[in-house]
Amino acid sequence: GCVLACHDLSDGGLVTAVAEMAIGGLLGATLDLAAVPFEPTGGMPPSVRDLAIAFGESPGRFVCEIPAAGEQAFAVAMADVPWAVVGCVIERPILEIMTTAGEAIRLAVAELTAAWRGPHALEENA
Repeated sequence: GCVLACHDLSDGGLVTAVAEMAIGGLLGATLDLAAVPFEPTGGMPPSVRDLAIAFGESPGRFVCEIPAAGEQAFAVAMADVPWAVVGCVIERPILEIMTTAGEAIRLAVAELTAAWRGPHALEENA
């Protein structure tokens, strides 16, 4: 009962799932790629690492939206599973992604909506 929303990472990975959640909720989010549990294989350049974290597809991984009041209950439920707080929901309709190098990428939810729904989505929402 402590999960508000949950999305699998099987089709497009973490950033795609968070973008779809932002589109659906008409809200924004912050996402810190360095906070995502990730064990790279071999020497991976930072840009490749970021792409793997952001868009790696896996049907066994999920992103969950947890209210602040439910974080402790979620932590108890996930005690035996690798997990981390990797971002938060924000009211401003922007998806802000912090790379592992500390660079910020900002995408307007309206632009994400247009890309997801098609080129006429911006005109319909204007």
